[in-house]
Amino acid sequence: LQKRSAVEAVNLERRKETIDAELAEIGPILKEAQSAVGSIRPEALSEIRALRAPPDVIRDILEGVLLLMGVRDTSWVCMRSFLARRGVQEEIRNFDARRLTPELRHSVEVLLKKCADSFNPKFARRASVAAAPLAAWVQANVQFAKVLEKIAPLEKEQAALKRSLEGTQVAMKKLSDDLNTVDKRVA
Repeated sequence: LQKRSAVEAVNLERRKETIDAELAEIGPILKEAQSAVGSIRPEALSEIRALRAPPDVIRDILEGVLLLMGVRDTSWVCMRSFLARRGVQEEIRNFDARRLTPELRHSVEVLLKKCADSFNPKFARRASVAAAPLAAWVQANVQFAKVLEKIAPLEKEQAALKRSLEGTQVAMKKLSDDLNTVDKRVA
């Protein structure tokens, strides 16, 4: 049991290291994108809302934002009303990529590929001061969701290993206690 426990502990630690390495790669990129969204001045968002018909770059980026936020209607009217909502920046910044379904992530990835130029920081910045941080945010969240999807089986395996290790440790403790009881009776 002790050998099995040691092997399970080593396997658990390996899985944890793999998961941590995957998250460490994308974590800083996501934090940077969230902080960039937080630094968008309200005037920049108002400027976008005031447009009668946005350039394709802005429309593509906002479509990505809305899709990630779970808004299926990506018409210009809906985009404008989304940007007009109170606390929209905080809502975007505090978005949890764990809520993203694989299907939704895939549809945003298709948008990112189809409209790659729109999500290029240089073109996005040229279209609007607010567009570049939003484009970076969309890309970072899609990457983060992809990593979460990739490590989900590892996290499940880690949880199973942890349960198994705990079960083994409980069994070892019980056997040790039983052995001590027998030793006391014999002595």
